[in-house]
Amino acid sequence: MENTITARKIRKRYTAEEIQSFLDQWQSSGQSTKTFCQEHNLGYYAFCSWKKRSNQHPKKVTVSPSAFVPLKVKQARIGTVFAEINFSNGNQLTVYSSVPAIFLKNILR
Repeated sequence: MENTITARKIRKRYTAEEIQSFLDQWQSSGQSTKTFCQEHNLGYYAFCSWKKRSNQHPKKVTVSPSAFVPLKVKQARIGTVFAEINFSNGNQLTVYSSVPAIFLKNILR
């Protein structure tokens, strides 16, 4: 009777930074998930789980200052324009009543 020993793959736990690094590398690689996992010796299903969790908690997007357009704010009077925002594509947003700055920030997202 011969004894056979089955080797089990040892699971490595990755930190959040390592996982994010793998996800970033995968996105920039242009490879399929399966190919990337094989080349980096990662479990396919674990990687898919990482992708799913990453999509549920998107990274905060930083916007460079050059992405902003000038905002003209005028004195609010009844029946007059409070703010006009002219976008680089030619569109214009006109606000006729006084609104908090956070309101303008949220609609410009």
